[in-house]
Amino acid sequence: MDKQIFNIEGMKCGACAFTIQKQILRLKGVKHAFVNFNKRELKVDFDHKKISTTEIIQSVAPFGYIIQSFS
Repeated sequence: MDKQIFNIEGMKCGACAFTIQKQILRLKGVKHAFVNFNKRELKVDFDHKKISTTEIIQSVAPFGYIIQSFS
């Protein structure tokens, strides 16, 4: 299981954080996801054999959020 922290841009409220978290948890290969609105962070535990970080990032793009992985 891989763990990754992402920076999120475009969130304006707690409902935005909930929407992102809910969307990420729907993805196959994602075990846990938590969005911290105050820190503008997404923490994800996922199986890299089933899903890539690119797929995680792209999954919320249609909602207008920009996710970037921390280096």
